[in-house]
Amino acid sequence: MNHYTRINLKEREVIAEMRFKEESIRSIAKILNRSPSSISRELSKGYSRNSFINYSVSNAQIISQKNESSRNSGKIKLQKHPNLRKFIKSKLELKWSPEQIEMSLKENLPSGITESVS
Repeated sequence: MNHYTRINLKEREVIAEMRFKEESIRSIAKILNRSPSSISRELSKGYSRNSFINYSVSNAQIISQKNESSRNSGKIKLQKHPNLRKFIKSKLELKWSPEQIEMSLKENLPSGITESVS
């Protein structure tokens, strides 16, 4: 089984070029060695609000970068605050649910943390 990699800018350009030439999703997927569903999701992400006809590489890239930054936000917070990481780890070891941990954090933050956690 292949390891999943996110679609990059170069692949987005190929998708745009092939879609402009009215190539099918399956043929694009075959060229890029991707699943047709990945190409379909990428195409739906890259359409601008005003146009459901043209795939926009820049729109898709901007959306991808926003999604990446939101995926990493929690990881960065845990890297910056070892006390928070230790607190969460200890509660997970006690089999606390994420909701229980969240409630406990709202009541009392570990020392050294001033920003919102949830």
